[in-house]
Amino acid sequence: MVNYGICPPRILTSAKLCRFNYNSNGYYTNGVQLSFRKILIKDQENIDFKVTPLIIYSKFSSKTFIPDTALKEYTVTLKKYLKKHPTTSVYIKGYTDNIGSRETNHWFGMQRAETIRQYLIKHGIPSLSIHAQSNGSKNPIASNNTYKGRAKNRRIEITLK
Repeated sequence: MVNYGICPPRILTSAKLCRFNYNSNGYYTNGVQLSFRKILIKDQENIDFKVTPLIIYSKFSSKTFIPDTALKEYTVTLKKYLKKHPTTSVYIKGYTDNIGSRETNHWFGMQRAETIRQYLIKHGIPSLSIHAQSNGSKNPIASNNTYKGRAKNRRIEITLK
């Protein structure tokens, strides 16, 4: 649940000792029981939440940017979060694979980060709180020896501090 933006202090867990009964196929059929407390509308604004980092994968040499649903939803959540935490900064880092020169990769990484920065500004995120930078081909998260690995390394990461 933390990975989906729910703050750990808001998660209450409890356990109870049970006997596990399995069916004839060897499966435990009782599952896990989750229960949620209802939050009154008047209390919803007082609940703090966290915004998890977002990774956006970029198509190599793509000239147009089309935001996906994840970025659109992230932007709405980020805007709400920054209203409650106005001193928080947004850091956008653009990355590339290792194909091309260091200078070219730095340029592509910066273009990717700046594209996301402009998108966030256009959708109401204060420009002074957003910092864009390029890491070029530094810090790969996958091997650059395969097409799939290079595709993973062409990314934009958004984090908060």
